[in-house]
Amino acid sequence: KLLTFWATLPGLHYRNKGERVVRIATFLLAFAGVSTFSGSVAAAPIYYDCDTAPDKFSEVKWPITSSGLVVTGKIVPVLFRKGQFLPVANLHLRSGDGKNNLAIRLSAESSGSKSASISLELVNNAQKKGGALGQLKRSEVLPFSITHTAGHQFTIMINDRKFDVELTLDDNSTLSMTCSTGQFQFQDVDTNSATR
Repeated sequence: KLLTFWATLPGLHYRNKGERVVRIATFLLAFAGVSTFSGSVAAAPIYYDCDTAPDKFSEVKWPITSSGLVVTGKIVPVLFRKGQFLPVANLHLRSGDGKNNLAIRLSAESSGSKSASISLELVNNAQKKGGALGQLKRSEVLPFSITHTAGHQFTIMINDRKFDVELTLDDNSTLSMTCSTGQFQFQDVDTNSATR
């Protein structure tokens, strides 16, 4: 039986009939097979092999405390599949009200792409920032870290590039790893944040 429900999935890209890529944030899912998991973080680093069929979505998320937060890990694009939606993976920090979020994103133009585009995207108090950071070949490793420094200030490291950003999180903020239409590995993802 098909499941029909609304979901907000920042970072999914839709390829229309004219092959023009249009980003959408909210859309109607009308298929089975969406998998999600929410829970406490184990003390050991997390390995998440996010492997989804075409146009399916998978997510692992947990609550975080932003004060003193440090998140480290790696993302590896493994396989891109063909579907209505482009292959994409996100490492996401999001406030509980959904208004403020930060995403480290990998996205491929097609199932035959040899590499994925790297981008950093930030929405904070209605201000949007970020942009493209180059390409990552399949099976290459993208190391990252997110460190809370003071107030609403965070330092982001992606490969050897450093970004100082402002991000307002609340008591219901979450950290998530998501992917669609492909296989992406989240390796050695570790956080010092206490979970509730």
